[in-house]
Parts: sequence; C-alpha cells; structure tokens
Amino acid sequence: KYAVRHTGFPYYPNDRALCEKYMFDGKYFAGDVAGAKLANVEFFIADNCHNAHDCSLKTADDWHADKIATLMAGPDWAAGRLTIVLTADEDDKKSGNRIFTAVMHPSLSHKVVTSPLSLYSLSGLLSDFGHSPRLLNAKTAPDMAAAFGLTVN
Repeated sequence: KYAVRHTGFPYYPNDRALCEKYMFDGKYFAGDVAGAKLANVEFFIADNCHNAHDCSLKTADDWHADKIATLMAGPDWAAGRLTIVLTADEDDKKSGNRIFTAVMHPSLSHKVVTSPLSLYSLSGLLSDFGHSPRLLNAKTAPDMAAAFGLTVN
C-alpha cells in the first residue's frame, strides 16, 4: 500500500544508493526515538491506508496518534530538540488549496498561525533544521519557524 510517488528520493537515480542507505521501513522507529537517535530531519511517510486514501480516517488518525505519542514520549521531545510537523498532501478542493499542517513543539501550546505559508515554507523549515541552504523558492517563502515562534538550533 506504500506509494513511491509520495517520496521524491527514488526519482533521483544518481543519488539512489545514498537514498536507499537512509530509507527504512520504520522497524527501528521506536528504538531510535527511545535512544535519542533521530536525525536533524526525518520523514515518516504513511502508506495509502495510513494516509486515509484507502482506509478510514479513524485508521489514519490512530496510526498518526501512535507515532506522535511515541515521539512525544522520547528524550528528544522532553529536551525540546524535536519539532513534529504533520501535513496533508492535498486539500478537499473546497478550500482554495489550503492543506492541514500541524506543528508541534514542547514550547508551543494552541498556536494558530493565520499568515499564509506554503510548501516552500515547509521546505525552508526542513532546510533550516537540516542546516542546509534553502533551495529555489524556499529562499523567499514566508518563514515557518518565525510564524510559529520556533528557534532553529
């Protein structure tokens, strides 16, 4: 049920070996979280059941709740080193292409951002957390960290 198109890395054939080195099926997730072995930037991409394309919203909600609870129980969360971003990949075609995005950090509580952000804003945030240069349109996109009041270390 996993859709390769939801991960861009396989589409870069020159870097395929490097990408495969760092991609895994999640079997180490709980241990990596508990052992504070998370990278600066990680992606957890749900399969088509757990992203609610092919299964119920409850199934997807339960899967995400489990992953987020695991992350929030780990030492990186407790130390304030972990920011969790949960986002949808499409809108419902009724909201002007507005997609759900939640940003979670121990310093945030019920923070609602009304300024427009984009996928380029998210790309910039990921670049910032990964200590790499922002790419293309992310260079001029609204700053997601600033919008949420997050500090990038």
